[in-house]
Amino acid sequence: YMHFRGYLGARLHMLMETLNMRPSLQVVDDKFGIGHIYVGATRDCYEKYIRRALPKFANPDLDIIFVTYVGLSEEDLAFIEERIKKRFDFRHIVFQKASAAISLNCGPGTFGLLYMDKSVKEYNLSGLFPKNNAVDEEEEEPVYFDEEQKIIDFPSEEDSEQAPVQEPVRYEPAAPEPVREEKKWYEGLDGIDGKAAIQNSGSEDTFRTVLKIFYDSIPEKSAEIESFYNSENWADYTIKVHALKSSAKLIGAMGLSEDAQALENAGKAQDVDYIRENHATLMEEYLNYKGVLAEVFEDKHGSSEKPEADKELMESVYEALKEAAESMNCDMVDDVMQEIADYAIPQTEEELFSKLKECADSYDYDGILSVLENR
Repeated sequence: YMHFRGYLGARLHMLMETLNMRPSLQVVDDKFGIGHIYVGATRDCYEKYIRRALPKFANPDLDIIFVTYVGLSEEDLAFIEERIKKRFDFRHIVFQKASAAISLNCGPGTFGLLYMDKSVKEYNLSGLFPKNNAVDEEEEEPVYFDEEQKIIDFPSEEDSEQAPVQEPVRYEPAAPEPVREEKKWYEGLDGIDGKAAIQNSGSEDTFRTVLKIFYDSIPEKSAEIESFYNSENWADYTIKVHALKSSAKLIGAMGLSEDAQALENAGKAQDVDYIRENHATLMEEYLNYKGVLAEVFEDKHGSSEKPEADKELMESVYEALKEAAESMNCDMVDDVMQEIADYAIPQTEEELFSKLKECADSYDYDGILSVLENR
């Protein structure tokens, strides 16, 4: 549905359909695009979306939350309600079928969470619900507020008639200041053609999402390619460099894509000499993107506004990850990593946590246990 509506490029649509990825729809500045991309079974993706939409550091107005949905069963709605209650204790959870326009944007089997952030204002949205189906006999006069939440006292018709008529004042608009175009976040990234990437993926937001997936997967995917090269498994090696070629082209890394294409062709032609001569160059080029993209995605130590996790919290994270790995519980792994994401990792723990995160992202339970045992 999102591809038909033009929010998803053709290449990305094919990739996501092949890998069973599930995108979320995002609206920024009145423009539709791809938000986060989820991977896994439908219920697992529902739960991951709920955790992302209702993070622990959120401060929602607990008066009410709306669940707008398209084509969900009663069992699905009950599952969603249960998971929402695990995050926050909303007084009212209102399920509402989406309009036809929204349904066409994202198709059946989708839902979204809508709630107000708590602030100095009291919205009292639950007051909009009728109480016991009772209707007041006398309608109260409406009350209007200005931007500072002060009641506006409008003059009566009698007062308006007695007020003196003022001459209109001519308004002379000031000359507009020249608009300075800000540099795009992807401009200046070495080896990345941002315009080509946006054209391939469909939108700037989608490009950023796909680029993040590419960045996070570099350690795992490069290790797989190295493993097949070292074992001289040229069939699987060719498959992996083919995948690298496609993903590199999707993010605008055209040079990397072309080099991977050449090695793919060599693998198909069983030209082992060419592979041996050019493999190291490809891997060096590929791994270099870890440093290039760190400028976009890595939080520099001390620059984050998140509170720093203390020693006790880190120990509890390690214990929970060990328990999750021993029981091979992927949901528990996700929960632990989601909760610690609200905190900045202490500098002394960064290297260890980075290794654990790589294992957790690929659900490498043996790897998690090995890292924890050797720490």
